[in-house]
Amino acid sequence: MKLRAEWIADERRWRELQPRWDDIVLRSPHPSLYATWAFSEACWTHFARPLGDELAVVALFDDETLVGLAPFRIHRRRQLGLLAVRELTRLAAWESDRVPPLVCTAPEAECARALSECLEAQASRWDSIRLLEADPVWEVVRHLREWASQARGIRVLLEPTEPSPYLDLTPGWEAVLHAFSKIRRAELRRSQRALSAAGAWAFEVEEGDGMTEALARYVDVESRSWKPAAGQGIAKNERTLAFYRDLLPSLAREGRACISLLRLGDKHVAAMVDLVLGHTVWGAQKTYDQEVARLSPGNFLEALVLERWTRRGAHSYELQAQYVSDKGRWTRQSHPNARLTVYQLRSPRQYAVFPRAWLRRASPG
Repeated sequence: MKLRAEWIADERRWRELQPRWDDIVLRSPHPSLYATWAFSEACWTHFARPLGDELAVVALFDDETLVGLAPFRIHRRRQLGLLAVRELTRLAAWESDRVPPLVCTAPEAECARALSECLEAQASRWDSIRLLEADPVWEVVRHLREWASQARGIRVLLEPTEPSPYLDLTPGWEAVLHAFSKIRRAELRRSQRALSAAGAWAFEVEEGDGMTEALARYVDVESRSWKPAAGQGIAKNERTLAFYRDLLPSLAREGRACISLLRLGDKHVAAMVDLVLGHTVWGAQKTYDQEVARLSPGNFLEALVLERWTRRGAHSYELQAQYVSDKGRWTRQSHPNARLTVYQLRSPRQYAVFPRAWLRRASPG
């Protein structure tokens, strides 16, 4: 198979791919909500374009049939405060986890080869490639390392990073619950008793037309949590809040977003945002009211959410690579992650901006 690669920097041309985009994602070996059109477009609109980044989407074609997508962008930054670096990285680099750098319906090895050939042909456009939370066993990662070992003036580093915990829900809820530690199960029982003693509580779920109102309720709970003081959460800045206000209703129309809330009396005290694609659910955000932290409302709500998804036939609940020590209380299962960095060392400027690559003799394999 000989695939044709098209490097797309023009937004209008990129948008022409929208009707076929999600079909490629869904049929790929690594379908991810974070690779879908809605998520990619929201990242471009609210984060990448305002920063002055450039589109760098590689589309792969078998004759005239679209068979693969590598959604990148070029971000310009200053190295050592002086020299400009053109960094090629994922388009969906915000609010995401383990975004596959390549989704395809043709054989993955052939698509990875066509992608590396395109990156080589477009080498004048970029200085480095950076992929966070890349699975070391992905075919595209293996092929990029192989390409770097053979290409002149290319160095690559593959460094282990925090894993992404997840829960396998396929055994059913009773088995999932039994897999929790005795301490965790006891904590959940205590939380339920404490909440019931504090007043009437209710579990609420919004996954349709009321997403905007549900998001406002989520943000209200978040305002009473530890997150504002730490600069975390959906409302940590106007740009991130606008991102979620745009993204969640769009995903909800496709059945791909859900907000769950725990109400105690007439007040919501915990909330969660989940994103869904196929049989996989991503726990995107969670918050709780600090005033009732002693009742563990966040953990109790999470257990309710996990039970609901399990009973609805979800296969996996992805907890993502943040606050891993806390998430380890729910599961010991995790996906391995690595940081893949590719450096070009083909000019004096590139040697100057990437001393780490040549001083440490970054391994190509």
